[in-house]
Amino acid sequence: MIITNNINFIGLKLNILNPKQIIKWSSNIYKNKIIIGEVLTPETINFNTGLPILNGLFCEKIFDYIYTWNCNCNTQIYNINKFNFNLYCKFCKSKLKSNINRKYKLGFIFLNIPILHLWYLIGPLKIASLLLNKTNYYLKFLIYYKYFFNNIKYKKYLNYNKLLSYYTYNIYKKYNIIQLLFAHNILYTKLKYLNLLTELLYNKELLLLHSKNKKNIYKKINLLHLLIINNIKPNWIFLDLLPILPAGLRPYFYLNNNTYVISIINENYKLIILRNNRLKYWLYLRNNIFFIFEIIEKRLLQQLIDYLLHNKLILKNNNMFFTFNKIFKGKYSIIKYNLLGKRVDFSGRSVITVSPNILFNNIGLPYYISLNLFKPFLINILKYNKKLNIIFKSVLINKNYFIIKKFLNILLQTQFILINRAPTLHRMNLQSFRPILTEGYSIKFYPLGCKSFNADFDGDQMSIFIPLIKTTKFESNINLNFDKNVISPLNNSNLFKNLQYFKVGLYTLLNLYYIKLNYCYYFNYIESVYEMYNNNLLNLFDLVWIKYIYNNNIFYILTTVNRIILNFYIYIY
Repeated sequence: MIITNNINFIGLKLNILNPKQIIKWSSNIYKNKIIIGEVLTPETINFNTGLPILNGLFCEKIFDYIYTWNCNCNTQIYNINKFNFNLYCKFCKSKLKSNINRKYKLGFIFLNIPILHLWYLIGPLKIASLLLNKTNYYLKFLIYYKYFFNNIKYKKYLNYNKLLSYYTYNIYKKYNIIQLLFAHNILYTKLKYLNLLTELLYNKELLLLHSKNKKNIYKKINLLHLLIINNIKPNWIFLDLLPILPAGLRPYFYLNNNTYVISIINENYKLIILRNNRLKYWLYLRNNIFFIFEIIEKRLLQQLIDYLLHNKLILKNNNMFFTFNKIFKGKYSIIKYNLLGKRVDFSGRSVITVSPNILFNNIGLPYYISLNLFKPFLINILKYNKKLNIIFKSVLINKNYFIIKKFLNILLQTQFILINRAPTLHRMNLQSFRPILTEGYSIKFYPLGCKSFNADFDGDQMSIFIPLIKTTKFESNINLNFDKNVISPLNNSNLFKNLQYFKVGLYTLLNLYYIKLNYCYYFNYIESVYEMYNNNLLNLFDLVWIKYIYNNNIFYILTTVNRIILNFYIYIY
């Protein structure tokens, strides 16, 4: 529920959904008739024509029109006033309008039996067990009809284990066969006629009389208070109507050769509708056929809705069953990734590692971070190619490594990124760099810049932000650039200080204690020394004779590999 006032948006409120509210959201006006958005058939589209099937999962009457200002006969009308909502097609006489509603117009499935919502059974509060005064073991035993399926196992346990036999005997003693046959309906009616005020007073008396189980009594009192204050009925934890997501959020795409790609969640809804329709058939034939067919369908329907909400089910071709639990849970959930902050899409974080090969104004970004950060920029580059549609663009970004690497190298030449290390105690903790594409999973950082960030390479993390607006890009280029923050504004001291990493490196490059006197190598060029060293054919402390020509005279200089490397870096920088 979105809470607003006359001025602006205030906040969000999560609440248990009323079944009447689902019907209101799904109702629609079509050709001057109010249509309730109940999905009856599991079919999606007609694969010959590409149009949705009536009362199916993509029905235009329930989820609104597919085409904007376009008719089903695909005769697009040009030069029309889009503010006039009373336009009709000249050929098929259907109404023309925009399809904005297709992304938020809900549908629903009318379930033939009330199904318990799994989050209220397994969740941390265990609302169902508190309201019904039953343990989760009892409720699962009833809802999944384990009496009819696991009866042979329980008979075996009765002979071997006394504790289990006592436990199962109590289950059989409490419930007769009618309660076991109609478990969903009995539990639903019990919650429907539950008086919350009398239950609250009764639990308060229990709290005064009994010293045991005070935790559970406190939990139940708090739960009953919440239900009374928010005007929530306890039977709403059972699903009479199963909401269906809008058709715009689970779309289908047309590919070449008359093939279609459909979202996985449509397969979930398809199976649920099939089971629900089959259960309706067995309910009609209840007086003529054995109860076991009805019980099997009830159990399968409960399990399918559980898989949709929480569990995993592997379908054919190793396709995973879609679960809503993934959307609300974890690091990349909707609440954490989209609702709490939009900057998440243009920021990242990783561990810093030393890289002396990088210039002081640059920073090394890993491939997987730069791909996720600059994915919108890449799609904007690829959108000028009209032959590629959305699916092929996403596949191209995720699969083709070499092509995307070329695009990224071109794109990073004109970009600036902001680097921050927490805690941000002074303004030197936020500086801008030019990114360079590197391999690995860590950010490659220039070691002389550690003083301004108060960082070292023992597992420190740095955050990355992309400036998007022109003014922020201009400011990051002029004021926040790394080469303009060499001197501290506090005491005018130099922030480029030699750390222990530089001192140890210089010591190893100038050290002569580990020279091997038995071996000596002759080279005409310095480049050949680097080739031998990079191929692990030379060590740092090997003696080398280098050819040197001066005034047409040939000399040989005795040195080591480490001193040649140091001389080369001094010459470059």
